[in-house]
Amino acid sequence: MLVVVDRFGAIFSRTWCIWEIWQVRIKGARPAGTEGSRKRRAAVGSEGEGCGWQGAPRPPYHTFTLDHHPPRRAMQASQSERFDKLVMVSTSWAWEDLVHAYLTLDIGRTQATRDRERLMLLGEMHKAADLAQLANTLRESMLSGSKREMQRAEKLASVNPRRFGAAATTFAMLLTMHCRYGEAEDIMRQVSQRRARRSGR
Repeated sequence: MLVVVDRFGAIFSRTWCIWEIWQVRIKGARPAGTEGSRKRRAAVGSEGEGCGWQGAPRPPYHTFTLDHHPPRRAMQASQSERFDKLVMVSTSWAWEDLVHAYLTLDIGRTQATRDRERLMLLGEMHKAADLAQLANTLRESMLSGSKREMQRAEKLASVNPRRFGAAATTFAMLLTMHCRYGEAEDIMRQVSQRRARRSGR
């Protein structure tokens, strides 16, 4: 599953979206848009809210499944980690555009059109896994995505050094949020060394 995150983290504010991600990432269920997912929606009386169901109204947050055609950048990410059940792509990997989505991720405060559906889905997820742990799993996916973006930017660092600097800084900041301070320091040291070489110091 490919998950596209905007700077406001809108996808993380919807219970149905989190539930679909949980189905794929945690339970290993079939992607949204398959027959099993449609039956599940019918069982709870959903009228199409969600992220990956073909034919549903498309809100400003999306999960891409096998039923959709993701943007080229997302497809490249999928091919680079084709064995991952969940690949997260951000509309911008700049830290200022990602920090809000990262810090405000709170599954217990997600919303759905119908409150009874929200409570049922949250209850189902809570029975199988701690919601805080699930949120950490999503943050880990953001961390993996930022690392992938840094590696991609590094290949073009000689052409676009600013992109590499921004991507590396974001990855370092996320490492810091995960208390991996040594790794974050190493990344920022590399950024500083590249800047020094570029300026001739």
